[in-house]
Amino acid sequence: MTKVVRKVLIVAGYAVATVTNAKAGLTDAVFGCFDLAFVDLLMPEINGVEMIRAMKLINMDMKIIIFTAFREKFHKDLKGIEVDAILEKPCRLDKMLRAIQAVLAEEENCLLRLTGLQE
Repeated sequence: MTKVVRKVLIVAGYAVATVTNAKAGLTDAVFGCFDLAFVDLLMPEINGVEMIRAMKLINMDMKIIIFTAFREKFHKDLKGIEVDAILEKPCRLDKMLRAIQAVLAEEENCLLRLTGLQE
């Protein structure tokens, strides 16, 4: 899935960096400069909720879109966490693009971080 999403976003004009696990995503959040994190909730080692909390400590202004098939499983954990959008799998690519465009409407030259999306 990551390869497809990456390709679609690049064609749409976004600069995209990808990782496949939360630890790499957090490392990049510390050392990189990203406008948006696209986070799956179900990941090994660190779940998406824990990752979002950590990312908000690193950069409170980072925009976050959750992309998951497990929203209900994490419903209680998500209370009190500010995210910009939640997309449920499966999700059409055009809907995903519209959500990203809406979240980043004020940003230019955006660099996206896709984290935990399985191949």
